[in-house]
Formats: sequence, structure tokens, C-alpha cells
Amino acid sequence: MTKRAPTVTSSSAGEKLKEELALSRCREQHATTYIREKVNQLLELMGTQPLRPEELDDDNLISIDPIGIVANSFGQVLEHLRRTNRELRIAHDEIQAIFDSAGAGILVLDNELRVMACNSRFRDFFSLDDTFLHARACKSIIKCPDCPSAECTATRIITTGEPIHEADRKFGNRHFSVAGAPINNESGEVSQVILVFTDITDRKRAELEIQQLAYYDTLTGLPNRVLLKDRLHQLLAQAARDHRMVAVMFLDLDRFKGINDTLGHAVGDALLSEVAQRIVGCVRKTDTVSRIGGDEFVILLSSVVHEEDAVLVAKKILEAMTAHFVIPPHEIYCSTSIGIAFYPMDGENSETLLKHADTAMYQSKEEGRSTYRFFSREMNTKSVERLLLETSLRKALERGEFYLCYHPLLDLRSGNVISCEALIRWRHPDLGLIGPDRFIPLAEETGLIIPIGEWVLREACRQFSRWRDEGFILQRIAVNISACQFRQENLLETISRVLRETGTGPSSLELELTETTIMHNPEKAKLVLNELRSLGVHLSIDDFGTGYSSLSYLKLFPIDRLKIAHTFVRDITTDSDDAAIAEAIIAMARTLNMRVVAEGVERQDQLDFLNSHNCDEMQGYYFCRPLQGEEFGKMLKELAEKGGGELFKIRSGEGWSTNEGS
Repeated sequence: MTKRAPTVTSSSAGEKLKEELALSRCREQHATTYIREKVNQLLELMGTQPLRPEELDDDNLISIDPIGIVANSFGQVLEHLRRTNRELRIAHDEIQAIFDSAGAGILVLDNELRVMACNSRFRDFFSLDDTFLHARACKSIIKCPDCPSAECTATRIITTGEPIHEADRKFGNRHFSVAGAPINNESGEVSQVILVFTDITDRKRAELEIQQLAYYDTLTGLPNRVLLKDRLHQLLAQAARDHRMVAVMFLDLDRFKGINDTLGHAVGDALLSEVAQRIVGCVRKTDTVSRIGGDEFVILLSSVVHEEDAVLVAKKILEAMTAHFVIPPHEIYCSTSIGIAFYPMDGENSETLLKHADTAMYQSKEEGRSTYRFFSREMNTKSVERLLLETSLRKALERGEFYLCYHPLLDLRSGNVISCEALIRWRHPDLGLIGPDRFIPLAEETGLIIPIGEWVLREACRQFSRWRDEGFILQRIAVNISACQFRQENLLETISRVLRETGTGPSSLELELTETTIMHNPEKAKLVLNELRSLGVHLSIDDFGTGYSSLSYLKLFPIDRLKIAHTFVRDITTDSDDAAIAEAIIAMARTLNMRVVAEGVERQDQLDFLNSHNCDEMQGYYFCRPLQGEEFGKMLKELAEKGGGELFKIRSGEGWSTNEGS
């Protein structure tokens, strides 16, 4: 019998079909679930709510076109990206514009000090072109000797994670204020560093200029008084620790005011600058030379071992000043007087040392100028007295402590009193009588001679008018004019006003000037003297022969009288040189049509010599001492009554011997 293959029963085939259908549904469910999840993800990306199960069943979901959804959504995403990129580009351009317009230079580095970004101001600061700088090393773009400082700053920020501010960092010839801060990534680590460079070069220059103005003399460039005191304070502190000496030298130019007034302030300033250079050339670089005002200089010598160290410097300065200064078109000779004080012997603080050095300087001036003197306690006492005298002098005029005495002048031919010289005296309420030799130089130095001189002029003219009203006839009254008064621009106006106020005629007034006063600036003196002559007053040169006169100028001056200095008259009969000088002055005056007055005549032999050589007038104690106004009037009255017959027999002690100080 033939074998048949086993047949599949209907029941087994049905089971198998069911299994295949179940597997198919499972696969469909998985596909549907997968599609649903992906569609939901896509919808979420598109900003749409996910599908709810009840919205679509699984069979209908299969009919959705996922490819179409993806295609449409991808198009929307691309459009969104394009729009976002446009907005980012606009924002980037705006940020870059702000970045470039910042007043400071901005540099961004990564943590390996490579350039990530920089603005245009930064490129300008360091002369960088517009080439691509990204990822270049910092040191390759900031090319200057100090460039490691920028790297060091960035390295410190990376290491510490803290911001840094450096107030003044110099790159080449420019100064910057540098501020730096870290930029952290998501892990909190420093990934980048931003550095902000602010150019402070102009500010530093302004600060230096302000400092220069505050601490340095604008004319000479030397330290001024403020910086001098600071340096002296530090020097004294160091000297105290090291047990060393310090020398303070006070310098003042001799007769500088005359140079300044005569040749002008421009020449004076140029001279001060030249003097400053010479002084600096005489000291060490560690020493300080300062100008504290006017023609005053102070030198600080550190590490002084012996007093001789300061002496060597002083001598070197005095030697340097002997050569003339060329200030075109002038050649000027100018000396200096120096005072020296030492720490700690003469003072332990800056104020005391400067004061004592100043005191010693004045002593050197009084002892001849162009020299140096050490401070001593005796000087301090004298300085205090001088200060008290100056203080009293400033109040003497308003308190009425001055008065005038009058010294007669006699005509040697007629024997008559023809004029007198007004002499100022000071009666101090506590110190008593103070001689002119003490207070006149002080008045000239302080400028008080101007109001005092005008008072003398006015009081003398008033007295002359009173004598005239009383019937006493004098040819003139002489008043001394100081160099300060002579240099005044309003001298002519002052004299005219005084003459007008007192009712004194110009021809009754004689102005006495010294040789030094008129020869200091002969050309200007000639103009002033001619103006005074045109006013009608008489002019005389006092103490002739003691100064320097150029005959070529003297003959051009409108001078009426020469007064032979008493120093020549004193030994005129015993010293052949003095006699020769007196004879020469008399002969010269006659040649120039000037009258000659001999001062300081005290003996008969002097009078005889002057008579024999045809001197015109005399003045001296041989006749009488200076008298106050009322006493002088009494003398004139008595002489008028005597008729002048016994004129030269009336001497001090026999006639008008009233003490001028009474």
C-alpha cells in the first residue's frame, strides 16, 4: 500500500494562522507605538501638544504620513534656524560694534593664553593690523619689553580664579590700567580670561605735571620749599638712625634785586637758571639743591663726616660764581653769600636748621658778602634782635617815633650858613635812640625805606617852609634819596606832590644820591636825573669817591654838587693819598662846573686845607652837630644877630652844642 504524507488537519492550520496573525498584530502594535512616540517627539520639537490615545486609533495612525510630517517639520525647523541665525548675526554685529566702540582695549584669552577675541581699541593700542588674531599666543601680539606682564596677569587669574586690577602697568612708552576677570565653563573651571586695558598715559602725564608744579620750581626745575622740607625731614630721620651729620647751606645772591630791577625780570630769571646749574654742578647727585623763592637757594648735604666737607662745597660754589654770566647782550657778575648749619649741633628739626642757616647767611652778608659763615649762638641772639628791630620799624612811622635833625652847610668864602641836610633819627620807646646805620639798611632791605623816605621829604620841606615864614633865609634843604626810591617809577610825581603840598619851591630842594645809585644803570639814571632837573630841583652826589664813577657818564649827568666823602677829609692833612684824591675831586668838579662840598670837617687844619684848594662848601662837627628844627631856627636867629663875624669861632661846646638826641 502506498504511504501518504501526513495531512494537516484543519484544526492545526487554524492555530498556526492565529499565531501568525497575533505575531503580525504585535508587530503592528510595536510599529504603531514607535510611530506614535516619534510623532509625539516631533510634535514636541515643533511646540505642539503630543497626541492623545483617543484622538487616533492604531489603524488610523498607520494611515498618517510620518514622512510628510517629518518633511514639513524639517522645513519649519530649517526656517526657524535661518531666522535664528539672522537674529544671531544682528546681535553679533551689535555686540561687536559695542565691543569695538568701547573706550578701553579688550582682550579675551583662553586658558592657554591664546587670543580668542579683541576689539579695535586694543589693536590700536598695540599697533596691530586687522589680520586674523584668533588662537595666536598673547606674547606674539603684544611686542614690547614689558609684554610678559600681560601674560603674568592672565596666568594669575587662571590660577586663582579671582579678578585682578593693576592701577598702572607700563607697555612701551604708554601707561595702562589693567583689569582682568575669569570666565568659567559649566564645570566651574576657568576657560577664558578677559583683560580690559584703559590708557592712562595722559592722566599720568598730567599727574607728573601737577607733581612738578607742586614740588618743583617752575623756573629752575629744582625742588621747591615743600619738597625740600620733606627731603630734609627724611634725611634727618635717617641721620638720627645712623648717627651721622647733615649740613644745611642757605645761599642768597648778592645785590640780585638791583640786577632784576635794572636789567629786567627776564634777565633776572635767566641769571637764576644759570646760577642753579652752577650750584648743581658743585654737589653730589645724592645731595639736594632747591630754590625756595626769589634768589634764595638751599643745599642739603647728606652723610657729612666733618665740617670741612661743607666748607669744600661752599668754596667750590664761591669759586664757580666768580666767572661772569653771559645773558645776551649782558655780561653779569654775581656773587653769593652762604650760611651753614649742622645737624644735630645747630638744631634737630628742619625748621630750626633752616632758620639757623639763614641767620648765618645774613652774617656772611654783613661781613662782606661772597663768603660763608657757620651758625653760632651769638648769631641767633643777633638775629632775634634784628627781627624785633624790624617789627618795631614797621610801626615806628605810624607811632611818630621818627624825627629829623638838620646839619648846616657853610659857604667857605662868605662863612654863611647857606643850606642844611635833613637827617632822620629814630627814638625807640624801649631801646632809646637808634642810629641810622642800624635801621636804614634794614629799611632798604624790607622796602620800608619808600614810605619812610617820603615822610622825610615831606617833613623836611615843611620845616623849610616854616623857617622861610619865620624870616630865615636858606638857599636850599638837602634830602637823601635811597636807591629804592630812585628806582620808583613815580618818583617825579611824588616829589612834585610833596613840593606842592608844602609850598616849597623846587629850587629850594636838593636831592642827594650816591654814586652806586646812579651808576648802577647810567642810561636810566640819566633820564631820571634830567626829569628831576627839568622840575627845577638841585642834584648832588653824596660820598663821592667811595663808589665807582665813569667820568664819561658823570659829565653827562645834570649834577650841581659833589660831596667829598668824610673818609678822605678825615686824614686829608696827614695822608698824601687822601689829599691827592680831594684835590683831584675839586679840580674835576671845577672843570665840570660843579660845586664841591667837603663832609666831616672837624678840625682847623682840615678847614685850612680845603680853603687853600678852593673848596666851595663844608659840613661837619667843626661848626656844630645836627640840630632839631626848633634849635636850628634858634641858631639861624643868633647868627643873624651876630652878623656872621664870629662864625668859625662858634664850635661844639661853645655855641650850638645841643645833643641831637635830646
